[in-house]
Order: sequence, then structure tokens, then C-alpha cells
Amino acid sequence: MAHFRIEDLTFQYPTAAAPSLNGVSLSIEKGSYAVLCGQSGSGKTTLLRHLKSVLTPHGKRSGKILLEGTDLAQIPAAETELFLQLHAKIFDTISEEVYPLGEKDCNET
Repeated sequence: MAHFRIEDLTFQYPTAAAPSLNGVSLSIEKGSYAVLCGQSGSGKTTLLRHLKSVLTPHGKRSGKILLEGTDLAQIPAAETELFLQLHAKIFDTISEEVYPLGEKDCNET
């Protein structure tokens, strides 16, 4: 079972002409790392904001976000907060190692 799973997530801000996220699906296995990168305005922040209920933007949403098989909406905010704080600290450390001189183009090899 995936640790984090997003299934067909579509989201559109109230004043937007088109969805910011359209049919996004992904699975992240426990113990693995994932990198989310893309051009400015591609939906990275919007996607990540859906992982924390207090930051979820207002708008029209469909699809599922599951944490260890449980719908994120069914998990108390305090539990998801603790989980995301721990993983954000890990990400900060990794991002400093990956981009020691600052942000680079994700398409560079």
C-alpha cells in the first residue's frame, strides 16, 4: 500500500478559467523520496496545499488524497500536521543538499 496516494485530483480556483490541477495521480511509497518540480504556475504549491487541510485552497475539487489508505479528510488535523512537519524538515535538509547554490531549472541534468 502506498504511504501517500493521490487519485485523479482536479482543482480549480473560483475565479480561474481552467483547472490548476487536472487529473493528478501519484503514489509515494513509505521510505521513498519524491521531487515535485515544474515551471512557475504549474500547480506545485496548489498540489502541496491540498496535503494540509488548513492550507487547502477554496475552489472546486474532485479526486482523493489518501494517507496510508485513509482519506486525508477523515484524519484529524493535528495528526496530519505532525506528519507534515516531520517530513518538511527532511525535505528542507534534502533540498539544501540537492540545490546548495540555490534553485535551478528542474529540467537541467
